[in-house]
Amino acid sequence: MNTKAVRLHGKNDLRLDEITLPEVGPDDVQVKIICDSVCMSTYKRAILGENHKRVHDDVAEHPAIMGHEFAGEIVQVAAGLIFGPVKAFIYVILGCLIGQTLTFYLGKLLGRDFVKAFISQDKLEHYTGLLNSRKGYTVCFLLYLIPGIPKDFLCYIAGISGMDIKYFLLLSMLGRIPGLIGSIAMGSLIGEDRLVPAIIIFAAACVVAVLGVIYRDKIHTKLEEISEKI
Repeated sequence: MNTKAVRLHGKNDLRLDEITLPEVGPDDVQVKIICDSVCMSTYKRAILGENHKRVHDDVAEHPAIMGHEFAGEIVQVAAGLIFGPVKAFIYVILGCLIGQTLTFYLGKLLGRDFVKAFISQDKLEHYTGLLNSRKGYTVCFLLYLIPGIPKDFLCYIAGISGMDIKYFLLLSMLGRIPGLIGSIAMGSLIGEDRLVPAIIIFAAACVVAVLGVIYRDKIHTKLEEISEKI
């Protein structure tokens, strides 16, 4: 699995690299990073490179991923595998609630200019319009229910919209539940060595996700039609 990371290659040499993640072992947990901050020590390492006492000497050959105080969520399949279906569902729901609450208020506190820093103007206006429509709460539920639509940035947009956080959290979590149940069940089945039903769930999820991506524009158009109805 490939992902991107900001890595230190030397003095004043930070690069956004595409890297391959190692396979998740039996004692490992894969975490999806939602937010990563920096501090003064991160800045000093970027300036000094290998001359910093906590940067290894061969950083040019083995670049270091930069960051400080990561925040993320355990990938649901791993949660089902590690904790079993019931505990995994509780842990993931609580994690999503905490993460969505924090990002909602972060967007609300820092405002539109902050959100525009990592969301395009067109996308911001599009989703803000949907959430602020007269059918905004229905649209919110559908956005979280339909696969193929990025979910994380919606929390920030909801924060700068006129949505009430109680209803936003309730409807977004209800929309997430079918996907969570499927992925957690798949992890639990893998943990029980029941590979055939796990593969069936995985295949079904892939089909639904692909259809969500293929028909994303039509889905957005339909959501706009819903938002315009009284």
